[in-house]
Amino acid sequence: MGTKPYRYRCGDPGHLADKLDATKVTRPTAQGRVYRMNGRGVSCPNESFQGECEISCNILTVLFYSGATHSFILMDCVNLLKLYAITLLFDLSVTTAADKTLTTNTTCMYCFVVVLGRKFIVNLICLPLKNLDVIIGMDGLSYNFILLDCGRKTVIFRPRAF
Repeated sequence: MGTKPYRYRCGDPGHLADKLDATKVTRPTAQGRVYRMNGRGVSCPNESFQGECEISCNILTVLFYSGATHSFILMDCVNLLKLYAITLLFDLSVTTAADKTLTTNTTCMYCFVVVLGRKFIVNLICLPLKNLDVIIGMDGLSYNFILLDCGRKTVIFRPRAF
């Protein structure tokens, strides 16, 4: 006799697409952290400062923030700049300073960002930011060998050590 049909996500025999709601597939969740979600006031003045960056030939407000585990972009910017966004295979829960948890699963992978004439690549997770367009967190800083001189409010680009 023939083989039983499989549903795409589940892979279990007999779980047909028309019975999709019968078995709920849960998505894995990853954790992230960002303690400053808006451009007003500084909750941690010694680990962040604001500046400008360029993405897709547009000048955006950027926060360089070592207190964020990931890098983020305002979803409105993604739409306005027509950036290519993908859906992650997991949900990312991001905790803010007010202990508010935001969940997202959308990201822009391998975005070219220009700061002070230097071009680098960052993965930007889409979040509802306020008064900011982009947050460059520790993932983007460390991957690109970018140091923050918080006293002078400057970024230092280190050469890659290959």
